[in-house]
Amino acid sequence: MAKGASTEARMGQLHNKLTELFVTVLGEYEDAPELANPAMLGAASKFLKDNSITLESEQLDELSAMEQRLADKKRSRPNLATVTSLPLVNDG
Repeated sequence: MAKGASTEARMGQLHNKLTELFVTVLGEYEDAPELANPAMLGAASKFLKDNSITLESEQLDELSAMEQRLADKKRSRPNLATVTSLPLVNDG
């Protein structure tokens, strides 16, 4: 381990504490929007982006529709487990 490097467990704890802090602060901003600090909002936004946390309703809608089409196809396809063996035919 490199000098000064942290363990994965410690980094996880830090991540959880930072998440809790952002949740608390953003909750306070909901109650008193005039207190919103642009630097804190920017930090929270960066935290979400750095952790690949995004929500795009169009993508969610598209995914839901795709999941529904997949489920429909799965229900309509034949049960291949019931196919019987066919004898081999020799062409020559």
